[in-house]
Amino acid sequence: MPEPKVVGAPTANRQLQFGINAIANLLAQTFGPMGGLVVNQTELGRPELLDDSATIVRRIIDLGSPERNIGAMLMRNLVWRVGQQVGDGGAMAAPLARAIYNDAGRLVTAGAN
Repeated sequence: MPEPKVVGAPTANRQLQFGINAIANLLAQTFGPMGGLVVNQTELGRPELLDDSATIVRRIIDLGSPERNIGAMLMRNLVWRVGQQVGDGGAMAAPLARAIYNDAGRLVTAGAN
């Protein structure tokens, strides 16, 4: 049985923030007056153009390390639930969640309880 890996607070926060920022940066391109597209390469090798935030996050499987995946999967769950309950708005929920996380981390570092 593999031994569990314990990660300290500064490293865990950095990795969590990386995953959150990765998803928020990806989805930020899809909203606005023109609405950009995200290109995903399928297993068959064909590119797939996506503009729906819930579909985009469902296609994300792995960011390369388990620590980074935690932040990405947290954002994935948020965007997917917003899409399920409201129908739209997941692309806007991701940058808002990133801003809340970054401001909360700044306040905690400054000594807020």
